[in-house]
Amino acid sequence: MSKSISGSPFKVRVVDDINPSNVRCFGPGLDPKGVRCGQPNPFTVDASEAGDAPLDVTVTDQLGAKRPAKITPRGDNVYDVVYETNVEGAAKIDVNYANTPVPQR
Repeated sequence: MSKSISGSPFKVRVVDDINPSNVRCFGPGLDPKGVRCGQPNPFTVDASEAGDAPLDVTVTDQLGAKRPAKITPRGDNVYDVVYETNVEGAAKIDVNYANTPVPQR
């Protein structure tokens, strides 16, 4: 025979501890003045304040070709990212954390 527990049912607040808006991206590979074509372009993704989630970085060149970036975990949700593009012109760097775009700051 089951017995009721005092105070039951319990009400709790459930929150998601993953917050992509806390991710910071910085470094020479994100310089708005430009990066070098055909050269490694590094930058850092700091998700140490964003919770544990998958990181995805994609580079789209001016012709629409997409290529993944090389992501190396440094520890504590900080990552070194390196990409190359072989086409001159505007490139788009998409950084997603927990399948959500990271806001540009």
